[in-house]
Amino acid sequence: KKSWGKGIKVTISEKDELTIDCNVLVHYGASVVNVAKNIQSAVTSALESTTNTKVLAVNVNVCGIVRK
Repeated sequence: KKSWGKGIKVTISEKDELTIDCNVLVHYGASVVNVAKNIQSAVTSALESTTNTKVLAVNVNVCGIVRK
């Protein structure tokens, strides 16, 4: 049984700034660095544009590699 609800953790500071922790699986053959950078930029831009809240950090934790 997989628990998909535990893949993201959001922390809000006293100054209403966000820190996001993402747990992800990466497909075999994909560049882990590029995937992590793309996730960081996508999450940051989406949250800042929809919530008008500053994102301090998006921490991407690669939990494993999966075959396609």
